[in-house]
Amino acid sequence: GLWSACPSPMAVASLGEGAHTVTVRGTDRAGNIGAQQFSWTIDRTAPRVTFTPHETIVNDTTLPVVYSTSETTTQECRVDNGDWAACTTSVAATTMGEGQHTLFVRATDRAGNQTTNSTTWSVDLTPPVLAWNAKPTAVATSSSATFSVSATEDNLAYWCNLDGAGWRGCDSPVTFTGIADGAHSILMRAFDAAGNRSSSIGYSWTIDATAP
Repeated sequence: GLWSACPSPMAVASLGEGAHTVTVRGTDRAGNIGAQQFSWTIDRTAPRVTFTPHETIVNDTTLPVVYSTSETTTQECRVDNGDWAACTTSVAATTMGEGQHTLFVRATDRAGNQTTNSTTWSVDLTPPVLAWNAKPTAVATSSSATFSVSATEDNLAYWCNLDGAGWRGCDSPVTFTGIADGAHSILMRAFDAAGNRSSSIGYSWTIDATAP
């Protein structure tokens, strides 16, 4: 800016964010000139806290949550209704019981601007339980067989193993066709969204499609 007469102290208004410098020049009666500079930065913008994407349903009591801040900050964290404590950009939320949990991160920049952000996930340690809902009779005449199960949870991923041929993804209900006469068996199990695996349930039956 231009030089102008100024008092001491001097107030400057309406400065925008960013770096600024003031230079004060003084001249005594003999014409000697002395000058002094001072620089500072105005920051009125709160920092941003961004969480790295993570699983929203887990079957572990420990969930490492990684986050970043948009500028240099000091951070404090708390889980659920716990106490605030200093933290870094990776927080391990340990010994979490089943249910929903929230991690809060509070970041403060060097100018004192502060922001708080949070991320939520659920802990599910309980595997689903399956029960047969539909299956063929113990001795059936059809070369097709339909199986369905009821479960204690929704949105499960089902797997089937027919006659020990190996596990493969399937639905419930699932229909198998072209099965030969003789004894057969099936195993079914399921995984929930957290990755908990149910116990396998099995069933054996015999197909006899041949008339005497």
